[in-house]
Amino acid sequence: MEGLRRDYRTVRLLITNPPTRDHGLKQPSEAIIQYDKERKDCLNTLRFRNSRFEKISSHDEHTFEWFEKCREYRDWNDSERSSLFLVEGKPGSGKSTLTRYFTNLPKDGAIVAKFFYSHRDGELERNHRIMVQCLLYDILNTEESFFIHFQQAYRDLGGPPEPHCPPRTWTYETLKKILRACAKHPVKRKLLLIVDAMDESDDEDRADIVQFLWDLSVPTDSGCVVKVFLACRPINDTPAVTHGSYRIRLQEKNKEDIVRYTCAFLRKPVFGSIQGFSSQIEEYIIKHADGAFLWVRLLEDELVRFLKKGAPPARALEFLRSLPLELERYYERILQNLDGGDPDDIRYGQRIFQFCLFSHRAIEIMELAHALAISGEIGDPPPDTSTWEMQIPADIERLVNNCARCLVEIRNTQASHRDGLAIVQVMHQTVRQFFFRPHGAVGRSPNYRDVADEQRARAMIETTCVNYLKLHHAELVRDFHSPAEAWSDEDFGKFVRYLNERPFIKYSLEYLSHH
Repeated sequence: MEGLRRDYRTVRLLITNPPTRDHGLKQPSEAIIQYDKERKDCLNTLRFRNSRFEKISSHDEHTFEWFEKCREYRDWNDSERSSLFLVEGKPGSGKSTLTRYFTNLPKDGAIVAKFFYSHRDGELERNHRIMVQCLLYDILNTEESFFIHFQQAYRDLGGPPEPHCPPRTWTYETLKKILRACAKHPVKRKLLLIVDAMDESDDEDRADIVQFLWDLSVPTDSGCVVKVFLACRPINDTPAVTHGSYRIRLQEKNKEDIVRYTCAFLRKPVFGSIQGFSSQIEEYIIKHADGAFLWVRLLEDELVRFLKKGAPPARALEFLRSLPLELERYYERILQNLDGGDPDDIRYGQRIFQFCLFSHRAIEIMELAHALAISGEIGDPPPDTSTWEMQIPADIERLVNNCARCLVEIRNTQASHRDGLAIVQVMHQTVRQFFFRPHGAVGRSPNYRDVADEQRARAMIETTCVNYLKLHHAELVRDFHSPAEAWSDEDFGKFVRYLNERPFIKYSLEYLSHH
């Protein structure tokens, strides 16, 4: 390097894989560029954990055998042209389960990008900007050559944030512009964009984002082959999508799935006592399911509870006939049963529903257990630091199942299973809609009519967070006398154990301001 500088006025030298020892690059005009660093920094600004996918139940082994043989799917999948495949279905027909099943099928070298909307998992999980951002993250994470479409916009964004600064936020229009550019990538690739539960997305701009996905899937003579897999309830305000795409209505395709599933669950040992009536029960369920897989699963759970009570097997069919045929009426029946419960169970149930409907993210099971031990009423005296732990439910899972029945579920995700945690959420989007339906059964309930009042619920959650933090501040003052600068390793270990045993602290600190 020094010799070149002596002999030549201007030296431009590219060194790949430079040695770690001093190599003479000391001038201000000389720099070391780490390979792929800018792309990876850009990826960090796009990263978002879309949690819905891992919460969707895996398909039953007896289902979806028809899907890959389906003419509409084969025509769409085999086409070498850009196109959109639309899966429409009534509530509870299994759209998200089918989308998860499709996502896990082999993709023959396609670049797969996915997003699963969810109204139950907080505001960001139904946000259209976040959806496009997640699709772009998957594309750039899979194929680095697409960075040419991101680079200038990323530099305009300001590059990686400084330490301790908030992350950079991409604008919605910029993200859409980049995705359009990706579709026109100079090297022809196959982009597979999977979007589930569009009906659970933000109402604002929904028609616009559906049209945007449709436009991406219009065939062109250059650029990428863009395949869009879109699942949702019927879309009434975008006729171009519904009439110009490959399309199936799931409730018209899943009858054989319901037949197989019903036959399989009736062969389980728990139903051994009703084998003499199984053909009649099977016929009844298949006749009335009308494509609603969720209704069949609810009947299965009800039948298990019926038999575990010691009821006569001969009454099983009569019992099933007494159950509502529509999901809405089914939920109303459950709520009526809850209304007649013990006053303590009702109070617990009210708060469980409020946390499931209005927490800023899905609440974890032990977070909920600790939250229920703390008063959420404004004006109540602060909890006693010496006795509050006695108010933590001894069996939180049983309490949730007893006080919220089938309207709420406890679900293990991949992450929660790994961490030994589970989340509590309303059982299905139709349950959420049941609670928020104007002039519906919830509004007529003597005990649960205020559960869907957002202002009351957020005030309850905010008060619970504040009381929880006050309680533990008092405990910290009591148990940790010396300043942190003077702590020993043993003190730090004790403090970490203390935080691990107080699971609602993290939620309270992170989301108090949102309530």
